[in-house]
Amino acid sequence: MNKALKLSMLIAAVLVSLLFMTTLSIDGIVKSAIEQQGSKLLKAQVEMDDLDISIFGGRGEIKGFVIHNPKGFSDEEAVRFDQIYMEVNLWSLFADRVVVEEMLIQKPEFFFEQQGTGINLRKLNQNIGSPSREESQKEVIIEYLRVEEGIVKLSTEIEKERTTEIAMGSLELEGIGKEDSNTLQQTVGQVMSPLLEKAVIEALKGGILKQLENKVRDLVSG
Repeated sequence: MNKALKLSMLIAAVLVSLLFMTTLSIDGIVKSAIEQQGSKLLKAQVEMDDLDISIFGGRGEIKGFVIHNPKGFSDEEAVRFDQIYMEVNLWSLFADRVVVEEMLIQKPEFFFEQQGTGINLRKLNQNIGSPSREESQKEVIIEYLRVEEGIVKLSTEIEKERTTEIAMGSLELEGIGKEDSNTLQQTVGQVMSPLLEKAVIEALKGGILKQLENKVRDLVSG
């Protein structure tokens, strides 16, 4: 094997290693940013199990995305997305504007909880308000978002395994953050606000509180 070939192979190996380390670094940075900015926005803990963005093609996946209940409610989860699929413009990760070309959320779960006259999902939506903008933050846009087969769940304190479920259907949004030059926090808000609103509306329209009342009556009576 001549010196030129050995040198080429060494350079290729170094480049692959650098790309791999860069990807790991980007994954960690994006994961931390979403958790921190999401928690700040919703005034509730936001966390995820894993985030992975491929250096080949820009395909990405978020696993175990969870929003916990806001203050005044139980310590249980309020929202869970087991998997989020996305197509990211890879080069935009190194620019001032990050472009998510497509995002798909399948079978998201919203856990409806009422304390007095307050509803946890509604409180989260109210917390979003008007996200603040910091000049140093990157812009983040989502060109197309589709949410499929969402459900709202409600379980009683008496018997948590017996759960009432209401189907949410699907939701599509386009051009999130394009006109307003959104920060990450603002984009998260524009994704979550219509989803939380739809979850509450569909739950109340589907008679979730009446179903709960009937289940409690059945449990108490025998």
